[in-house]
Amino acid sequence: MPLDDRNEEGEDRPDEPQVECSMCHQQVPLSQSVAMSGRRLCFGCAAAWFDEDEQERDS
Repeated sequence: MPLDDRNEEGEDRPDEPQVECSMCHQQVPLSQSVAMSGRRLCFGCAAAWFDEDEQERDS
């Protein structure tokens, strides 16, 4: 299999559409992103969004 058909983790995966995270502007596969409040976020930024919400509620 050509190296182009492998993702960074080395898993075999066909070409998948890439999207840009609205917060960090990193290009991520569509399957590794989530739509929140009309924005497309990578999992890391989505997790940070939830962490900030929890901290605001605790204050």
